[in-house]
Parts: sequence; structure tokens; C-alpha cells
Amino acid sequence: MNFKQTLFSLAIGITSPMSAHAANTFSFAGGGASVDNGTTAPTGSWFSMLAGDTNSDYIPDQNFYTGMRAAGSTGVPGPNGTLNFDITNTITSAGGALESGATHNADNMIDRDWSFLGEWGAHFTTGALEVTWDGVSHTAAVNMSDWRVTWNGIPAINLGAGAPGTLAANDGIWGNGNDTFDYSAVVPVGDPSGFGGVQYGLHLVGSANLTPVPEASTYGMMLAGLGLVGFASRRRSNGQD
Repeated sequence: MNFKQTLFSLAIGITSPMSAHAANTFSFAGGGASVDNGTTAPTGSWFSMLAGDTNSDYIPDQNFYTGMRAAGSTGVPGPNGTLNFDITNTITSAGGALESGATHNADNMIDRDWSFLGEWGAHFTTGALEVTWDGVSHTAAVNMSDWRVTWNGIPAINLGAGAPGTLAANDGIWGNGNDTFDYSAVVPVGDPSGFGGVQYGLHLVGSANLTPVPEASTYGMMLAGLGLVGFASRRRSNGQD
């Protein structure tokens, strides 16, 4: 191998870690009937709210769980059970306007509208949810600050105040249906929804498709590799090998 070929091979070796998937998404499996599931977590994907009051002291002390189903599971436009972290998943209808029965709100992009404590609601985002992953680990973090829910006529309940959510490849292999996404938060005190202090949990089961977030050193290595390619090209144009 001559000098020019060696430089080109070195440059490819330096820049190759930048290759990745096109988007950060999580395709989740439905959690069965999308209605109130009481105090037991259903199989598959679900969310919970600390809303039960077992001793009638007006202080919530028991979680209520509700299964989450894909927005596209009944033919509604949008990705079928896919949470795209890289885009804003807005919803234009308030909770009270969501349809019950056999038809469902066409604005839903994340989950099919569900019934919680007898009232209809759905999840949405007000901005992209930033994913941080090094391209190697079996876990990744998701900034959920723009995560919201509309329910019972309330346009938006802020569920974005928790620590970053955790994506996990539980068997060490991303994207094979055994990945999970877990997140918990407390609605901020003073939230206009009136739900300040209420605890919330989210558990999704499915497949993650992630894009690594390169560190600053990776960008430097990429630039160095491109510089070596340019250097080799100049030597060739000058008739040198």
C-alpha cells in the first residue's frame, strides 16, 4: 500500500464512527385496552398517575394505570405507535374534544386517546425531545421537558419537570422489541392545569432506533481525517506518491 492509500484508509477509519441511524424513534407495543386499568400495571406500555386516595384524607396515595395504544392502531394518520423524539408531536384538540367510542382524534401522533378516571386524554409534545447516546452504551437519556398531556378539557398538563427518561436495550441489542423507555415526573406546583404536585409515570416497551451524539473530540477526529484526505489529493495533483 502506498502513502496515498494509507492516508485514505486512515481517514476512513477516523470518520467512520460518525455513521448512524437517521432519527431517534421508539416504536412501542400497545398496552391492551386503552381504558382505566386500576391499580395494577397492564402488560406492555402504560402510564400512571398517583390519584387514588385509599384512606379518604384527600392525599393521593395509590397509582392508577392506563394502557397506551398506538395512534395509528385504528387507522388514524401518523406513525403506528412511534414516538419520534426529533420532532414536535402537537395536538390541536383539548381533552374534552377527544372522541370516545369507536372513532378517535386524528390529531394524535403518539398514542390513541384513552380514558383516565372516565375522562378522555392523549399525550403530545411542544418541542423535540433531546436524546443523548454515545453510540455504544445499552442505555440512553431523553430530555422530556416538552412532554405534555391533554385531559378532561385541560389543553396541557406539564409533565416535563422530571429527570431525563431512560431508554434501555435490556438484552444488549437495540431495536429487537425488548427495549424499554421509563420516565417519571411531578407536575410543577402552580401549573395552570391545577394538577401541581401530582406524580406521573411512563413505561413503554418496544424498539428504539437511535442516533449517536458525537463528543467534541469526535468532531476533531473527523476534521483531521478530512484534512488527511485533502493532503493526499494535493500530493496526487502535484505528481507525488
